[in-house]
Amino acid sequence: MLDLDVAEQAIRLCNAGIEFRAADRLMHHHFASPEAALSPSSIAERVVLLDGLWATQMFWKAGQVARVIETLTQHAHIILRTCRSLHATALEASPAEVVESARVCMPIALGTLVAGAKGGPYSFATKFLHWTTRCHFPIMDSRARAAINRLQRNNAFRPRIPSNTGDLHWTEDYPRWVCFYSELIRSLSPGHRERLLTADLESQPEPVPCANSLLRVLDKAFYTLGTTAV
Repeated sequence: MLDLDVAEQAIRLCNAGIEFRAADRLMHHHFASPEAALSPSSIAERVVLLDGLWATQMFWKAGQVARVIETLTQHAHIILRTCRSLHATALEASPAEVVESARVCMPIALGTLVAGAKGGPYSFATKFLHWTTRCHFPIMDSRARAAINRLQRNNAFRPRIPSNTGDLHWTEDYPRWVCFYSELIRSLSPGHRERLLTADLESQPEPVPCANSLLRVLDKAFYTLGTTAV
């Protein structure tokens, strides 16, 4: 499905922004491991950091940030236990396990376990879960959504990630993201994977570039392709 030349160019273009690279380095530092990401004593700082860096705009709903912090702090141990149960290659080899893990973890990251809470910051929740392990949970983003939907339509891929969520609940939408990335990663040869990972490292001019998962590198490609004709 994936044009490697286009994907590599998009990754390099994404990393060309010094602000973007700085944000990535901050995430690597503050989400150094699942244990660090889910330390209850400092979850509030990571929620605020992620929301600010990636403009997930939780401020639009009064009290939403506080609800998310509360549920993550109280139930971090559930997410940690669930993430520890996933093999490093689960997204590629056992996508159903990732979907089931998301069904456990997503309501916590959405802050919807608090009584009376409705909806939740879907994009934020996927980003928080992604950075917790970096190799299991795809990031849901409107830019990536546009690029992936276009790729899927061009390749007759079903079920597709819709161009917009509309009334689709995350429990219906997010499994499609997991399915797409699982099939895409399986389709990439070891050489193709190495090419994308190398492009990501080579396009970070810092003395110590961030070593990203293949999932994160692919997200960079789709994030860029969602707004740029590469």
